[in-house]
Amino acid sequence: MGTRIKTCNHGIYASLIEKYIEYKHSLGFKMEDVDERLRRFDTLTIERKESKIGISKELFDAWSYPFPEESGVNRYHRISLLRGFSAWL
Repeated sequence: MGTRIKTCNHGIYASLIEKYIEYKHSLGFKMEDVDERLRRFDTLTIERKESKIGISKELFDAWSYPFPEESGVNRYHRISLLRGFSAWL
């Protein structure tokens, strides 16, 4: 039974996000709330019109910018998730 992300917006990273989540699940990670966070990342890449795979400093900076009323803990988890995803790439 494959777990597939159902909330991606089909940006340049959408298929890679699906594969990443499937990979992490295969290792036993629960990946709670990951679908929503990576959907937001996918949306950001669409908004920025990203066309090349690879996390640039500018893309990372845009992702790591605090969301309105976001807690420091949530921001830390969001940034850590991108670090793990970019290392997997």
